[in-house]
Amino acid sequence: GVGVVAEAGTSSIQFVDMRTAVPALLGGPIPTGSIPASTAPGSLPTNVAVDQTLHIAAVVNYADRSLWIFQIPTPPAAPSATPLGKIDLSTLIPATAPTTPPTAPPFPYAVGVDSQTHRGIVAFASTNVGFVINLDPAQPASICLPGQPPASTSTYCPIASVTLNTGSNPQIAIDPSVDL
Repeated sequence: GVGVVAEAGTSSIQFVDMRTAVPALLGGPIPTGSIPASTAPGSLPTNVAVDQTLHIAAVVNYADRSLWIFQIPTPPAAPSATPLGKIDLSTLIPATAPTTPPTAPPFPYAVGVDSQTHRGIVAFASTNVGFVINLDPAQPASICLPGQPPASTSTYCPIASVTLNTGSNPQIAIDPSVDL
């Protein structure tokens, strides 16, 4: 199998061939993030989840509030640095009325993927909101939330909002026997 590691310090991900006794890197680090333009240094990927059926990895980027989807390579091939799709998560939660002092907008922190339904869920830090994301490229664009058209040729997009109990560092676990 192939493992995927989110490297927050370098704003990149790394694919690792786990089939041998000594894991081997597949290619070099792949930068993530940049949509929308971020004022923070780097994208800060905080979590990655894998769809084992579609062989894709979803990477949530905290600083630029995006989700990037990458094809998982078949070893020994090096991975492609070009993502299959990108989802801008920065517009999903509307800005609050101005306050003094100003409140920071919610940032996505964790992602989980259901390999049977090809749906993901993204949890935002320090809020009770999350979003269900379509990761099935065969789905029509009509399933996307209004105003959230696919940002790529595939229909990777948010399809529903959900209430989640989160904190400053939320985590997501998907039970493989329960469909999302």
